[in-house]
Amino acid sequence: MNDLELVPLSEDNLNDLIEIAARSRAIDPYQTRLTRDEARAYSILDPDFDLNGLWLVHLEGKAVGFGGALIEKNRLDAGLDDGFVEVDVLPEYRGRGIEQFLLARSLDHLRSKGIRMARARSLAIDEWRNNFLIVGTFHEAHRVYSLVRAGNSKPPHVAAPDGFEIERKELADCSDDDIIAISDAYNDSFRDHFRYGPVNHERMINQRDSGSEKIVISLGMDGEEIAGICITEVSPIRTGTGCVDAGWIEFLGIRPVYRGRGLGTALLVDGMRCMLDMGMNSLYMFVYAENSRALGMYRSLGFMNDLDSIWWHRELQNED
Repeated sequence: MNDLELVPLSEDNLNDLIEIAARSRAIDPYQTRLTRDEARAYSILDPDFDLNGLWLVHLEGKAVGFGGALIEKNRLDAGLDDGFVEVDVLPEYRGRGIEQFLLARSLDHLRSKGIRMARARSLAIDEWRNNFLIVGTFHEAHRVYSLVRAGNSKPPHVAAPDGFEIERKELADCSDDDIIAISDAYNDSFRDHFRYGPVNHERMINQRDSGSEKIVISLGMDGEEIAGICITEVSPIRTGTGCVDAGWIEFLGIRPVYRGRGLGTALLVDGMRCMLDMGMNSLYMFVYAENSRALGMYRSLGFMNDLDSIWWHRELQNED
């Protein structure tokens, strides 16, 4: 498309990315407008950010969309030869080929790096995004449920199993060394999960330094060893009457050697009670649709299905 101009992302045009993301993702009630610090943490400051892999697109001098592909070194090191593709376009400029142009450019970037598979994510209700991914020959790989627990009633307290203690830390108060230890425990907890790629502790440090959201980490401790973690966060959601704060159970994981002792339930309940003590009137969490065992536990604690997310894959290695 000769009338489109690609512009590299920079500090000078970060506000354009924020505006496009807010309007393009308006269908998603869990997405709220990024602050500049959040946008910087998720893009320019990200340890895997590649200036040649993320672009704003201008039409007649106006920023109307952005797209790109993120290749995470930690995933490659873990043997996951893939990259994450993201495309957003202002609603009034959709259907003009801009989304297809950005998607093709993003896939070309992955191919140029020798990446074998592209991944993308959408909400099941996001017809625009789903349609252009399907046209782009992506296929549905799996679904993730978002669950909600309405109301502020507290679940009964569940004591830590014998030999364990539960401690809480606010992310804002964590040192770099604390974050490295938490990241190591997190990665060990999830390394046997489906297509899991290790988290980069630098991302969590950037998240701490952006300081925009209240994050509390419940730690299941075996002496000085972190046996399991539950990360909770106060994050707004959009409703018909505006934004309201909600509590999110972001991650719950137990290191393999400590599983089967009840520590996961104790940590989850501690995280839930933490959010409810902070005045939240609803709790949210994500879970793989295939994880029937976890779904049973979450539903027993009052969580119900809210929205479905779709993870899409496209194989690149056999393409000309």
